Amino acid sequence: MPPIKVFISYAHEDIQAKERLAVQLVPMKREGLIEVWHDGKIQAGDEWDDEIKNNLEAAQLIILLLSPYFSASSYIFTDELPLVLEKQSQGLVEVIPILISDMNLPQDIGHLQCIPQNKERRLEAIELWESPNSAWKVVDRSIRSVIKGFNIEPSETNQEEKETPSFQLGDYHKYTCNRNKQRTQFLKIFQARKTQKVHYFYLYGQDVQSHWGMFQRIAYEKRSLLLNYLNPDLKPACQVIEKEITTEFSEDETIYKQNIIKSIFAAFKVSLHEEEPILEKDVNVLLQRSPKLQSLCQEDFISIMLSISEWDWDKEVTPNIIGWLLDHFFEVPLAADQPNILLFFSLIYEENDFEIEQEIVESIQSGTHDITILPELEQVEKRDIARWFHKYKKLFDSPSKLKEMRDHLFPEQEGVDMEEVEQRLEKVIGNYNKKKQKK
Repeated sequence: MPPIKVFISYAHEDIQAKERLAVQLVPMKREGLIEVWHDGKIQAGDEWDDEIKNNLEAAQLIILLLSPYFSASSYIFTDELPLVLEKQSQGLVEVIPILISDMNLPQDIGHLQCIPQNKERRLEAIELWESPNSAWKVVDRSIRSVIKGFNIEPSETNQEEKETPSFQLGDYHKYTCNRNKQRTQFLKIFQARKTQKVHYFYLYGQDVQSHWGMFQRIAYEKRSLLLNYLNPDLKPACQVIEKEITTEFSEDETIYKQNIIKSIFAAFKVSLHEEEPILEKDVNVLLQRSPKLQSLCQEDFISIMLSISEWDWDKEVTPNIIGWLLDHFFEVPLAADQPNILLFFSLIYEENDFEIEQEIVESIQSGTHDITILPELEQVEKRDIARWFHKYKKLFDSPSKLKEMRDHLFPEQEGVDMEEVEQRLEKVIGNYNKKKQKK
């Protein structure tokens, strides 16, 4: 795949932040993942406005460096930002706003997911971090995650499958360790209600237990790809488009509702400018207007995970908002040829925060809506890790080497957090694929 074209939009007063970002992007340039353009590359004699517009038009990823100077720039808000938002609404570009200085976010970009988020999963300007280097590391991970997404669109995945000379383990196989209680409950309920178009689930647990991994496991399971280690020629059973939605909490429920709907529309590339008043819209508008959903049929799935951290949890407001979202946005008639919808409410709390945990559990258990509660996400036991290695043993050279690798990567005798399990299994998968490439 050719390098992703990256455009950096910034105010000239923030040139130091732009240079710091440019340094952060150098390793990705060396890896051939990206090409970077900013107005510092304009040569003497060039028509600077044309150069900016042409490179903006060609960009696939646009990074906004947010600061009071950015908001005060008439050129950015008159010439650059309208083009950025138009391309973003049409699904032609990914946009990453980076908050470098403390400020109120401009209303025009309030629907976009900004970075970096601190340990409390709250947006915090880089200048306010105790360690700005830590903030830039978060920025780096976020950008790499978006760039990785350019490589997993369905059409590109199919092309890679045709061109790959030998079977490669997908990165998604790291999600198949444990989670059998949650998977069983999901399949049981889904089969019982498979005539329904929309299905609701609660997914809850500590932040280190990888809600995203469970969410992804279900998405890949619906595609029937988790068994391709047994049959390399296995093709996807259907299309699944999955999105994690995060949004800004507000004690004002009207604003909170608007924030959620705007975030859902933005994630699926629906222009917000055409959809006011936003609270009168429902999921049919999303299905009709989103360019990412146009190709889906009745066998396909849209999988949405609305992530709610303990910092955005309110035992009164949050259940009200969830109920409203079901009643007014998703509980509407859908045509028979429309895709199925899986909606997960992911409630995330930090380790040992027992008060919040109890509030969340009591709330979802007493809810009046038909939302299936999946078992709480917990640590992975050593026997479950052993089962994972046993399941994939045919891919490795010998049982003794497999056991040696397992004991080396998982020396713990007690349970392991799922985030850590996924990171270590990613190494196993990567090493396997490197060996296959050399053969």
